[in-house]
Amino acid sequence: MAALTRSAAASRCPRRQVQGLFYRYSGPLMASVPGPTVVVWKRKPLLDATELIPALVAYAQKRDAAPVAAAAGGAGLGGHSATAAAARRGSGLAPGLVAAAAPATERHHAVEFLEHCLSRPPAQGAPRSGGADRAIYNYLLLLHAQARDNGAALLRFLDAHLPAVPAAANAAPTAAPPKPR
Repeated sequence: MAALTRSAAASRCPRRQVQGLFYRYSGPLMASVPGPTVVVWKRKPLLDATELIPALVAYAQKRDAAPVAAAAGGAGLGGHSATAAAARRGSGLAPGLVAAAAPATERHHAVEFLEHCLSRPPAQGAPRSGGADRAIYNYLLLLHAQARDNGAALLRFLDAHLPAVPAAANAAPTAAPPKPR
């Protein structure tokens, strides 16, 4: 039996089936190799970003939980606390290894992907709608609000995405002075 070439195999595989594989394996891919996964997603404009939100949520929760495990004494090699054992079970790492905390300077890959989704023009045939944009926008807003940067990322995001308000609208309404009796 002759081996199928890559293009022959791709021509026999419907696009929906291939996209289904992206959605099906997005969680494990984000758990193990988030950077390269986001790079591939960004190159696929026909992917529905809202279908990837569950994987992004799991990634963000795991990323944010790593510093908690580190603070409990479970980070690094050979952590023996109950928190370390729970982290090992949830991470799929071999006994004796615990996922290290994400450095503060490490890029948040979920934020990177969601910002890309909001900034890209809709691709022809992409399943993008107003409701999908709202879900992406709201989750990105939540991630910025949860960032450990004293609100700097949230303020930059709001400045970039909220319409400008005239200075007169920002002024507090003044109450009319009471009428004398």
